[in-house]
Amino acid sequence: MITQPSFRFDNVSFARTVTSFLLLALSACGSSGEVKVHDPKTSPAVAVDRFSAQAGMLQIRSGSNGLPTANAPIDFDQGPFITEGLGPIGQIVKYYNFDVKPKTPAPIYALFEAGASASVAGQLNLIDVLPGDTGYNDFWQVMKVTVPSGYVANTIASLADIQAAGYPIVATDMIVNCPVVPAGSTASLRLGGGAAGLTQGWYRGQVVNYLTSPKQR
Repeated sequence: MITQPSFRFDNVSFARTVTSFLLLALSACGSSGEVKVHDPKTSPAVAVDRFSAQAGMLQIRSGSNGLPTANAPIDFDQGPFITEGLGPIGQIVKYYNFDVKPKTPAPIYALFEAGASASVAGQLNLIDVLPGDTGYNDFWQVMKVTVPSGYVANTIASLADIQAAGYPIVATDMIVNCPVVPAGSTASLRLGGGAAGLTQGWYRGQVVNYLTSPKQR
């Protein structure tokens, strides 16, 4: 589901292990023993604040700069988020300004059945950091998680679930640009056109929204 971006955003102990396993068993199965599937449509959405003192560098909310309040939808097609600059041959170009971020990408987890070239259909990708958290970045390194054949999409909804299940995780060399934003945020421009919108993922059992391109999932 994840491919390279096509638009420009410039664009433990034993006891603990046993406890984790028991928690997974309780969360993954109902009283009938059926697998519990997390539904993105009914799961709560996580709150996001890109403009707190912890999250921002240049874009930090004050009483006078008008930056959106915590978890309010952001219109990135308005200043200071849309910027004009010069392209390689001197042409005017527009790009989104998502503030300064660290050089090290954060991990994003994509689930694959063994031997599959595409990730599990319908499964949302997973992250474990949000804007303001140590280690957060709008750029993400894709981590390939191998799940058993017949895995049911969205029975895993957190990094803790992956770790408790013991699924193998392999770091890939793919980096994707997926800024995490509040639900309802908009950014209409895409390099080469295409539909705009938010993509959903999982953050510790809650739905998280992020910007991406039609080809980047």
